[in-house]
Amino acid sequence: MFGTDGGGRGELYVLLQICLIILLGFGPGVFHSSLQDRTYPILQGDVPVFLGVIFCIFGVLMGKAGATGLGSSLTPWPKPLPDNRLETRGMFKHCRHPTYAGLLLSTFGYALFVGTVLRLVLFALLFIVIDFKTSREEAWLLDRHKEDYEKYCKKIPRYIPLDPHAAIGDAWRSLWGQL
Repeated sequence: MFGTDGGGRGELYVLLQICLIILLGFGPGVFHSSLQDRTYPILQGDVPVFLGVIFCIFGVLMGKAGATGLGSSLTPWPKPLPDNRLETRGMFKHCRHPTYAGLLLSTFGYALFVGTVLRLVLFALLFIVIDFKTSREEAWLLDRHKEDYEKYCKKIPRYIPLDPHAAIGDAWRSLWGQL
């Protein structure tokens, strides 16, 4: 049904991604446990909660800046739109997939905040799905943009910016430019 590319546009990846995000956010233990009485807690104390909030904030900033940078090329599908152009400015000069990186950072932050085994396992599964989705997207981008994308991939990391301070600054400026 979905084939080796997850569907014509990568629908399987998007479906799995949405299901995992819903489970992460609204799965077992969300509504009947408090921060003091978490289900199967493995991370306790203020530090994981604080780090979780920080990661969520920076993840949202990074994802928003990436989505803004893509403009009309933004799509939930890994297959690029026909009129897609290779974006290398803004957050894309720091990492190739800032929207995915922002999603992963914010969901990891949420998993830390909640601090349960289930949330960390769901985050790990989401990371695997996003990584497969990203690999498929990059194959399509390489097919479309050839040498330009190959050079870009050699120079720019996939998710984690080489200079996080500069990336956060660009994300912040992107957000303020939208207000």
